[in-house]
Amino acid sequence: MSSLTDAYAITLKLTAAQHEWLTTTANALAEISGHDVSHSAVIMRLMELGAPELGQKIAVQKAQKASSRKTAPRLKVIYS
Repeated sequence: MSSLTDAYAITLKLTAAQHEWLTTTANALAEISGHDVSHSAVIMRLMELGAPELGQKIAVQKAQKASSRKTAPRLKVIYS
C-alpha cells in the first residue's frame, strides 16, 4: 500500500492554557512569515523540534525580522 493514499486523523484535547499557547505561537509565526499559520502546523513543528528549540527558533526569527526593518522616520502629513 502506498503511504500517499493512507490518511490518518489525530484528535487532541487541549486545556485552555494549551490552546492559548498554540494561538500565541501561531500568531507569532504568522507575524514573522506573513502567512497564516494553523494550530496543526504549530503542533507539527513542536513535535519536530521540541518546545525549547521551537521557542529559540521563534526568538531568533523575530530578532532577524526586527533587525531587517528600516529605521527611517515616518513621514508626517501637515495640513495648513
